[in-house]
Amino acid sequence: MRILVISDLLPPRMLGGFELACRNLSQGLRDRGHEVLVLTTATDRAAPEQDGWVDRCLALHELFVNVNLEDDGIGRLNRFESRVSTVGNSLIVLDRIRSFAPDHILMFNLFGIGGIGILDTVRRTGIPWTLNLGDNVPGALLDGTSGAIRELYDVPGGLFASGSYAIVSETLRDEVIATGVPLGPVEVIPRGALYPDLARTRDYRDGGVTRFVAAGILSPHKGVDLMIDAAAGLVEQGLDGFRLEIYGDGLVDHYRSRIAERGLTGFVSIPGRVDQRRLFEIHAGSDAFLFPTWEREPGASAPVEAASVGCVPIMTADCGPAEYLVDGVHTLKIARNAHALADAMARVVRGEVDLAALGAAGRRIARGDLSFSTSVERLEAFLGSGDHRVALKLDTDAIAAEVIRLDDAARRVLLDELREGKQMGESEASPPRASAARRIASLPARAVRRLIRPAISAELAEQRDFLREQRSRIEADREALAAREAQLAEREKAMNSLTRAVQKDILATNRRIDWLENERQHPGA
Repeated sequence: MRILVISDLLPPRMLGGFELACRNLSQGLRDRGHEVLVLTTATDRAAPEQDGWVDRCLALHELFVNVNLEDDGIGRLNRFESRVSTVGNSLIVLDRIRSFAPDHILMFNLFGIGGIGILDTVRRTGIPWTLNLGDNVPGALLDGTSGAIRELYDVPGGLFASGSYAIVSETLRDEVIATGVPLGPVEVIPRGALYPDLARTRDYRDGGVTRFVAAGILSPHKGVDLMIDAAAGLVEQGLDGFRLEIYGDGLVDHYRSRIAERGLTGFVSIPGRVDQRRLFEIHAGSDAFLFPTWEREPGASAPVEAASVGCVPIMTADCGPAEYLVDGVHTLKIARNAHALADAMARVVRGEVDLAALGAAGRRIARGDLSFSTSVERLEAFLGSGDHRVALKLDTDAIAAEVIRLDDAARRVLLDELREGKQMGESEASPPRASAARRIASLPARAVRRLIRPAISAELAEQRDFLREQRSRIEADREALAAREAQLAEREKAMNSLTRAVQKDILATNRRIDWLENERQHPGA
């Protein structure tokens, strides 16, 4: 098959599992003989591309904008272009469909690149498409998108129902279905562990010391606070024969301070981020992998990757990845609290858990039913086949005209909502809100231009400490910034036009308010 892949990010620019899955599955399909072209966004790091099959031609919005404009027009427009439509991205997708003539279109995360508009563009071609979901992308795209704009793109009708869905877990499937829009065919397909062929490098609990390990973004929802509290609980019980190493980026300084404050410096450490190969080597010499993540964790592969080299996962019982592993056979499942985690860790430290048996079972399932090769085979079968002649016969000019018309209509709806002071998704009966527009009107043009300029970063914008640490390196990438200058100039023109329109309406509203106030104080004057 000829498979066109679309993703907001791709390594080396990445946030987590979505981007790795896109790269790995695309390469896996290539290895099985399929012709693959990946469309994604630019990277802020040097990235020699793989044989010309990755095209970094899309523009990215919202994900890395370090401003707080929840109700303001600039923020609203940025979120519109992130979720609903970036017409340039939609037209690029259409152009690549014309030139590449795919049999199937496989999409990953569309947040930040105008995902609803891209789905609409793909649907108009009639080419079969699949969303490979490791998180609730439909929910993210629709969050805050008003009913009027949803109607324009036929969201309540057939937009999301026109394709199929490969979803990593039943937990995520149920969450996506609960979004409430009609979906096409759904198949639960774990993404599988892509592991090196490594043997164990250390006996379990060697020398009477239990080695725990964790890896991922250092954030509360991943359970880092719970790990620190659980380690403190072990020490309070007099169980000091353990060490915990937490690898990754995120709130590093914050958690290192917490470790010091709890007196755990000799027991818990945060070495930082390591590459994937090194992390597998660390797992191969560790006893248990801690994964007290939040319950809505869709389908992270980290615990399965640890299990593939015999590192026993201790994990939240009702998260997505726990669906495939059996408690007491491949893993230890816990309620998501520090007490339950400490209890499981204590059992391991005291030698009450047969780590060798659980480790062997984990290796078998990670290298069998949950292997990456099995995942690729299942995805390949789900995609089925196609006929690239469909793309060759398309009237792309007519489709492009409709894509542009819809984008213009949706922006007019957004402008009307801004003029009326409505929140995103607010009902027509809601009272006007002028406070957001007043704040825009008070901003000088220079400030407006500064606020709309995307702050490109490799990590989550909400983690401000980490963003500050990385900003100097990102801003030093002059070539990447220069490549976006033309796009920024066009956006500035649009923003200035929007600001002038809003300011004009605010001036009129203020005059009306002043007149009413004068009338109230001096009736009949």
